[in-house]
Formats: sequence, C-alpha cells, structure tokens
Amino acid sequence: MGLRGPKRNPNSRRGMREARKAALAAISSTAPAALPESAIDAHVVPAHLSPAMQDFWRRIAAEHELKPDHVAALLVGCQAYDRAEAARRLIARDGVIVSGKRHPATDVMVQAEGIFLRALREIAFKPDAGLF
Repeated sequence: MGLRGPKRNPNSRRGMREARKAALAAISSTAPAALPESAIDAHVVPAHLSPAMQDFWRRIAAEHELKPDHVAALLVGCQAYDRAEAARRLIARDGVIVSGKRHPATDVMVQAEGIFLRALREIAFKPDAGLF
C-alpha cells in the first residue's frame, strides 16, 4: 500500500487507457497533418501516402473525374487505410492480446477501416468493385 492507496494495476482501466494512448501516439506520429484544401489536386499524388495508396490514388484519378470534395474524401480514405495498416503492423508485432486484454490498436484499426469505407462510399465507389 502506497501513501495514497494501493499501487496501480497495469491491467486496470487506467493502465489500459495509458496503453491505448501510447498505441495511438505510435500510429499518429507516422501520419502527417492533412493537406490544405487548396493544395488538393486529383492528379498530384500526396507523397506521405504509402506506395499502395499512391498507386490506388493514381488509378482512381486516371479512371474517374473527381470533384474537389471527392478528392478530399479520397485523401481522408487513403490516410485512414494507411492508419489501419500501421495498426495492423502493431498488432502483428505485439500480438492480439496485450497484458491479458485486447490490443489497443485493434480499435484504431477497426475505426480506420470504417473511415476508409465511408470515404469510398462518399465518392460513390463500391468496396467490392475491384478497386484493389
């Protein structure tokens, strides 16, 4: 027993919150800030995207006439996909279970995948339309 109560259990909710914050910091430190809307052009591939998302961007820009709001949605979707991949790599490295609980990056991965799918829906693409 410490001066202010029992020692903190690393598996407690507070400990898991700290682990989740650390996982989010590791993922978000690799993702740069969003580009200003004036800098978004469908034929200019953002350099901060992964090679897979850069190829995806080129294919979409070449095959479709994109409006500025669609380009912004495509950027958000590509960034979300990269974030999901970063979370997937963390989970592969650390395992699905960390300290007896689900890995905090699991939530990040699921949310980022949802953002990616919503961005595709915003641009009116179907996820099963053979885009990859």
